[in-house]
Amino acid sequence: MKAGGAEPRKLPLYPDRASPRWWVWVLVGAAIFVLAQAGVALTPQGGSVAVWWPAAGVSAWFILRNPRSNWASVALLEFVVTAAANAVAGRDVDVAFAFGFANAIEILVFAELVYRRQRAPFLLRSVQDAWRFMLAVLGGSALLGVLVAAAVAPHLDDVARIASHAAASHAAAILMIAPFAVLPPRIPRDVPWFELVAQATILGGVLIFLVLTGAGLPLTFLPVGILAWGAFQFPKRAAYVETIIVAVVLIGATVLGRGPFSAPDLSPDTRALLALAFVFMTASYTLFLTTVSYQLRANGLAARNYAELVTSGFVD
Repeated sequence: MKAGGAEPRKLPLYPDRASPRWWVWVLVGAAIFVLAQAGVALTPQGGSVAVWWPAAGVSAWFILRNPRSNWASVALLEFVVTAAANAVAGRDVDVAFAFGFANAIEILVFAELVYRRQRAPFLLRSVQDAWRFMLAVLGGSALLGVLVAAAVAPHLDDVARIASHAAASHAAAILMIAPFAVLPPRIPRDVPWFELVAQATILGGVLIFLVLTGAGLPLTFLPVGILAWGAFQFPKRAAYVETIIVAVVLIGATVLGRGPFSAPDLSPDTRALLALAFVFMTASYTLFLTTVSYQLRANGLAARNYAELVTSGFVD
């Protein structure tokens, strides 16, 4: 206790965020339900494993957009909607409830790990922040994989494969979508319009080439360099949007039996695994490259401001 009897002020462990309006909750619940149904459809022909689970990304984004006092409500929404979506998709009621519980626990653990001992609003401003975010994603998705394994063990034999694929598909979705909730303020930077057009045109051409020609696996990584271009030059939101577009195009092509992951000698589940590995890699790549780019710009801006302050003070 300080002099005068005043209690020392304790810093909050979590940032203050405004609670979303009721209609936002309705829209997010509907989006999670629709995307969960879409996730079931994102399974290659003849396969049993979904390539991507975008509903997990939206759920993780929404919990980060809420104050901590709302996290239990967000988890409850995730549980109800995900369980309903799995039941409508034809899964047994007990499995549907188990999957809903696993998804709810996943986003709670993810949010707790992101804000663990965090005494300031969390934003992706440095490499350290990117590592914290990545480890939170891996921790939440790993726990989901364990819970999924427990849910399907009484019904299926290949438990380890299904659980690991579920964890990876959730991790890839969270890495791509959840960062939109914790992006730092934009640092103004002039980018020529023709560079934006050129980068988007080249990326679109590469995607068309990969999908229509069925290029081999080594050429699959052609978009990575172009995404790196966007990550360093363009705003972070634009880089994440481009990464999502690349993932959706290649996943859609894989589901339809086209593209670099649909070679005839590959089994459907192997195709799903290769596409999932690529999506996870590009999501991780974008996370770290955009954060490094932002940190460099912020440090450069701070150095310029300091130089101007010292110079103006000396002149004065």
